[in-house]
Amino acid sequence: MDEKARALGARVIHSPVPIAKKLEFVRALRSSYGVGEYDVLHCHHDIVSAVYLLAAAGLPIQRRIVHVHNADEGVLTPSRWKQRLYREPMRHACLSLADRIVGISNHTLDTFLAGRRRRKERDRVHYYGIDTTEF
Repeated sequence: MDEKARALGARVIHSPVPIAKKLEFVRALRSSYGVGEYDVLHCHHDIVSAVYLLAAAGLPIQRRIVHVHNADEGVLTPSRWKQRLYREPMRHACLSLADRIVGISNHTLDTFLAGRRRRKERDRVHYYGIDTTEF
């Protein structure tokens, strides 16, 4: 949907570094944030959105949104040990660095919040649906 977004005036940037190269990815991302003068950071990577938020730490981005699409709480590593190790610190980073947490359903949002109470001004559900008749 890059072209649609561009036609609406959005600037679409793709990382020159794959996320698997974690430190290089964060450096490239932070560099992009720094030269872009962005007003909004809208992350769609669930718990892994912590990477984007941490890369933007200290930059003058006015709104930081984590948009949660699923409740699997996945962390990008095949190691079960690393998944368990990183999951909660990454969730905590999202909950403390984001201005808004948006879940696609009550279940998804509540799973992401992991027992924390919703904050009315910050935690929201924005339903997203797909017409499945084509499938």
